[in-house]
Amino acid sequence: MGDGTRRRRRVRLRGRPLGGRRPPHLRRVNGPGNPRPLDRIRTDATAVLGRAHLVALYAHNTNTGMHDYRPTGPVLDVAEHAASMYRRYARVVGGLRIDRARALREVDDDHSTMTEIADTLVREADVPFRSAHSYASELARYGRATGKRPADLADEELSRLYQETIGGPLPIGVGAIRDAMSAEKTVANRKGLGGPQAESVRGMLDRHRDSLAQTRRWLAGKRAALAVASKDLQTAFEGLSQPDR
Repeated sequence: MGDGTRRRRRVRLRGRPLGGRRPPHLRRVNGPGNPRPLDRIRTDATAVLGRAHLVALYAHNTNTGMHDYRPTGPVLDVAEHAASMYRRYARVVGGLRIDRARALREVDDDHSTMTEIADTLVREADVPFRSAHSYASELARYGRATGKRPADLADEELSRLYQETIGGPLPIGVGAIRDAMSAEKTVANRKGLGGPQAESVRGMLDRHRDSLAQTRRWLAGKRAALAVASKDLQTAFEGLSQPDR
């Protein structure tokens, strides 16, 4: 450091610098072309959650009637920022135009589904996670080095690369590997709660519509009750203000 050169110290994990180069099958994650408008909406959502948490903290460790949680400013601030976030989200989603055929070609022409190959090996053949991802990474590296799309890899290449990378024969059929390369089957296989497959998404949308309808009914009832209470209060005041007869 005496020569004035600025050096970066990098945290190392098991001898490897943290934040170094990603495996080939993961390198496009957060790469060029990220949807910045969606990133900014996510940032807005995080800010809204932070402000909402602030409101909860105001009420922390306070007794009933104390002043800490009475100010309406923080609550209104959360509401305004949430409304702004949803307006931005609506503009972005409303402006999306999806070319399904081109989107599928983009996925098929690249190595975006390589992680599904690793997941398939873990799920169906109990291959260790690290080994499975090493194989998926090698498939991506080999495909890019030879200029081959995943679908262009021959059965012999898929089996040989496993033998060279992990050792031993491929523990599942080549057909299962090819199924894992399919973008449609990759989505369909994500069957966890909140998965992206069409049936799951339709179910989530139905539940959200039901929840929204319930919330609207609750809001309408509260507004009606407040209107009645306001009218009763006004009537009471008018009665008190009448001179004695």
